[in-house]
Amino acid sequence: MTPDPAHERISTGDLSGGFASAIVSITGNVAAGVIAFAPLGPAYVGKGILAGMLSSIVAGLMAALFGGAPGMISGPKATTSMAFAALLSQLLATGRFDLGNPESANLILSLAFGAVLISGSVQILLGAFRVGALVKFMPYPVVAGIRNTTAVLLIYVQLSPFLGISKQGGLDLLRVIWGRSSRPPHWWPQ
Repeated sequence: MTPDPAHERISTGDLSGGFASAIVSITGNVAAGVIAFAPLGPAYVGKGILAGMLSSIVAGLMAALFGGAPGMISGPKATTSMAFAALLSQLLATGRFDLGNPESANLILSLAFGAVLISGSVQILLGAFRVGALVKFMPYPVVAGIRNTTAVLLIYVQLSPFLGISKQGGLDLLRVIWGRSSRPPHWWPQ
């Protein structure tokens, strides 16, 4: 009787491949951690690097144990790191946290990682109920629209800080942009 390939034990090739993949992904993991903790300032870069490395290990183990596809690769992504950084920025913008106070810094990190835990739990529930199977019924133009809208919103949100202006309404932002480059078109409201 031949052994079933789905139930084979881990071979040395699998182990060496996993180790090589981990070595190659170190720089990406470090960058993801630095991006995620950037709003906290340079004092938290080390914690960001550690978080990026630990998240790649935990994500890899979870994908290996619970993943539905063989050879699944998991780890921190730049988009996830940016979402985490945006969460930290929003928490800091409330003005209720002082990073100089260790208790306050621990609280903001606890709140942020609590949000990550909740979002991970929601993803696990969605996977357990096979909600991902509904994606095949979504037309491609809808998916493209979601992606393009996300890109436009990301650009819009980052435009004010990039230009060094205070956050204003959408029309005011466009007035500032046109005021810096040339005068607005004749149809633009004054």
